Amino acid sequence: MSQHLLKMFAIFCLIAATTTHSIEEPIELPGQAEIKVLFVYSKTVNTLYAGDPQKRINELIATTNKIFADSLVKISLKSAGTIQVDFPDSYSAIDALQLLTNASHPAFLDILNKKYRAGADLVALLRPSNASQIGGFSWKNGYLGDISSFSEFMFSYVSIDDEDYILAHEIGHNLGLSHSRKQLPNKGFSFDYATGYGINEKFITVMAHAETFNSNNRKFIFSNPNLSCENQACGVKNTDARDGANASKALNLVRFQAQDLLRDLPDKTLLVSSIDRIEDTKLKQCITNTFNKARTSYSGLITKLNCKELAIDNVYQLEQFFNLHTLDLSNNSIQSIDSLKSLPRLINLNLSHNKINDISPILNQRKYWLNLNLINNPIYCWQINYIKLFANVANFTPPLNCDNSQENLDFDKDGITNNDEIKQKLNPLINNHHKGSISFTRHIFTFNENDQQITIPLIRVGGTSGPLSAKLSVETDSAKLIQDFIQPELNIEFASEQEIASINLQLIDDELYEEDERFNLILTTPENNSLERVIIEIIDNDKAIDKTIEQQNTTSIKSATKESGSGTCHLYSILFIVFIILRRTQLKTIIVRFKFRGLNAVQANLI
Repeated sequence: MSQHLLKMFAIFCLIAATTTHSIEEPIELPGQAEIKVLFVYSKTVNTLYAGDPQKRINELIATTNKIFADSLVKISLKSAGTIQVDFPDSYSAIDALQLLTNASHPAFLDILNKKYRAGADLVALLRPSNASQIGGFSWKNGYLGDISSFSEFMFSYVSIDDEDYILAHEIGHNLGLSHSRKQLPNKGFSFDYATGYGINEKFITVMAHAETFNSNNRKFIFSNPNLSCENQACGVKNTDARDGANASKALNLVRFQAQDLLRDLPDKTLLVSSIDRIEDTKLKQCITNTFNKARTSYSGLITKLNCKELAIDNVYQLEQFFNLHTLDLSNNSIQSIDSLKSLPRLINLNLSHNKINDISPILNQRKYWLNLNLINNPIYCWQINYIKLFANVANFTPPLNCDNSQENLDFDKDGITNNDEIKQKLNPLINNHHKGSISFTRHIFTFNENDQQITIPLIRVGGTSGPLSAKLSVETDSAKLIQDFIQPELNIEFASEQEIASINLQLIDDELYEEDERFNLILTTPENNSLERVIIEIIDNDKAIDKTIEQQNTTSIKSATKESGSGTCHLYSILFIVFIILRRTQLKTIIVRFKFRGLNAVQANLI
């Protein structure tokens, strides 16, 4: 097990009997997954390719996509952009990967924010082969079918002028693959069979090492027993517990996890804004002390949080950190976890030693958990029995005692008591005869003006019986209809048993200098008179002064996501900015950062 995975599990001290079992293998879903990679390259790469490394990067992407296709893997790799950095070749590949991942070298200080803004799922650092003795190096992610909780380790190192398959090999590690059954740990990371394959002195697949099989006959495919290599199977069926080698199947099973590591148009809510909304002062201080706001500017970058033993009373507004996958709130004074119901990525949760009765907000949240620790909480017995009966949990630590006061109550109001539903193996959380209601997944969404096409997710809660309709209405505020956004479709329809849907909305990217704007969407479900409201914030991309004062390198992202545009900076705009600044300050000399369309890091002295 890798070092960072051990660290991840360190906060989940299993101090009582823990129920451990294998997580059910997920069902392979239809469709193609698109995974976006941000390519970071050194100045020496730029020199090596005479100022144009993009052609070589395109070749690597094309080769990797052909390997996926030839392996029957439904993944399409796409560039999220390229960044040139001033990073020396003197560091080893291992050190370079560490520095990149931790954003701990001056060249990488803003890399996490750039990755987030570009909507990149993965990051690949490219250097010439003479900078290192190895062709590639990457984090080996995955555990029990999950790669989503390894989002902060989706980084790899590739020697750009080495063999063409290396990018595919390193991405394979990021997505849960190991080398082969003949090499430690003798099994894959995401699944036991998620591994390369070869036959001694005959052939090897993409993940396998040549020296292990005494063969340089590398086939540019991932192991797959349904394909032929030198008239023999290119892998072993995954049902073979000892020798199974089917990397293609493993990749297909996790491909949508990888695609969903980051949305194409991520929520731009700033970390400082989310921290300000936290109600509990001790929780607020914990988050403030944990994260470097310069390197981590956005709430969506927060994936792990350890706030144990702080006497925290409530977790209200914690749902703003919607990408949290690992959360330790043990040894506090928490009674309600209602805010956790809007954290769909949670897969490791420690709530031990609190005062929690009701854990229903998290029970229908996801289909599996890696770690769920509830020891020493007065939780309702029927909910503990629900977890044991319905939930897919790898490591579950229940309380030694539970509260049986609600066994004969009817939580979902379907006419059957909680205890009787458990006995009949029915779900006591969902009314079998109820249509439910439709909700937004969060209370506030933030987007850039030039995001243009945005998506607001919806979720159906409290029942899924039969079709369900809702009406959407728009409440303008500082953002105006037609001027700042186009009215979306106002009728929302859910089919019977459908649980998720979305609202598609078009923003208007104008040329005006404006303050950040907002408007509200109101969702009404007439059948049960439920009403939901969400705030949509629009960050103006024509703003002259960058309020976040980010310390960016002078290099820019070349990306189709409009991180840098092609607009120009007009003299009149500069004079207007100077006038405003001088009116609002008493300074004679000012150094200010400008952020114009196409000029993201310009500084000026105003005298």
